Amino acid sequence: MAERPLPEAIRGSWFYYPISADPRKAGDKPLLVYRFRLDGTFNLYTVRDGNWIDKEKGDYTFDGQFLIIRGRNTDTYRVRPKLFWKWTLEGKKEDCLLARGIADDENVSLTPEQQKEIRILPIRVSVLEQPGGTDGIYQLVYHVDEEEIVVGSIFVEYEPDEGRMWIGLSQFTQDIEPKTWERIVRESFLDIHMGKPNDINVVTLRTLHDNESTVFNYAIA
Repeated sequence: MAERPLPEAIRGSWFYYPISADPRKAGDKPLLVYRFRLDGTFNLYTVRDGNWIDKEKGDYTFDGQFLIIRGRNTDTYRVRPKLFWKWTLEGKKEDCLLARGIADDENVSLTPEQQKEIRILPIRVSVLEQPGGTDGIYQLVYHVDEEEIVVGSIFVEYEPDEGRMWIGLSQFTQDIEPKTWERIVRESFLDIHMGKPNDINVVTLRTLHDNESTVFNYAIA
């Protein structure tokens, strides 16, 4: 990814870890998750055994190149986007990563048979909830034989009082069509994972690699 991200591209939830660490092998170590909001505030959470602990809060600025986080201390990072969903943060001490999800392969390829199966039956892609509820990160996992393939991740901004939900989608594969992604969100996430919530009327699904949005009505009969 050569182009510089837009300032608003930082919106939402990210895993945060040293560049030398493998989050898939975190074991008993807690995960750290940043939540960057459009109003310029952030929260940093420690996640262990499903517990979501507010570790730090403050404000930040991001101009597409430099990220300045002002919490207990002020940290400045040069942002180098390795992929649209995985950014390297170059700091004064150790370099770190922000990642929208934890994938085994940065460029997931699906066979034509797998693409067809997902297109016909989107619920073959299930939702694995990372700790944090609707403020967290959800992995989208395709189950084939005994293998689990992470095909994407989503984070959610949930406004039940207004009947709205905003979903940011990170695609780890280009082998799934836009309409199929929408069905995965509708059928696997809303219908199955969330149990058909009756307080959501309008859903905005934004694909984070191109900032294209789809808006659809979601109503339970």
